[in-house]
This record gives sequence, C-alpha cells and structure tokens, in this order.
Amino acid sequence: MRIVFISTLLLFLFFSAKAQSKIPDSLYTAFQQATNDSTRFVSSRSIYTFYEEINRDSALKYAMYRYQLAKKNNRKI
Repeated sequence: MRIVFISTLLLFLFFSAKAQSKIPDSLYTAFQQATNDSTRFVSSRSIYTFYEEINRDSALKYAMYRYQLAKKNNRKI
C-alpha cells in the first residue's frame, strides 16, 4: 500500500512539472498574435516573469523588447 502511495505521488509530481512547462507556450502565442503594442507590452512582462529565474538570457531578451516598446510609445516601465 505504501509503495502505491509513493508511486502515485511521484507520478503526480512528474505530471505537475510537465504541465508547468506549457505556460510559456501560451504566453508566447499571445505575444506573437498580439495586434497592438499594448498587448505585447503586457505579455512580454509575463514572459519575463516566467523566465526571470529559470533562463536569464531569455528574460533579458523580453525585458529589452519591453523597453523598446516603452521607449517607442513614450511609456513608463
């Protein structure tokens, strides 16, 4: 009984970690399909927040893109 419980727990942890990796795909899709700069500005912040500790190079890329949008539209970050 204990082995089944531990196996189920490990399986649950695996699937929850797998499900979390899908988040950037939906944000990236929203970023690409945005029709205006305001939507890109908001979605780039969400992507930056996701990548902030995981992959700092990608986070920097989206931070720079957000900075360029803010500069282009005279907007504060």
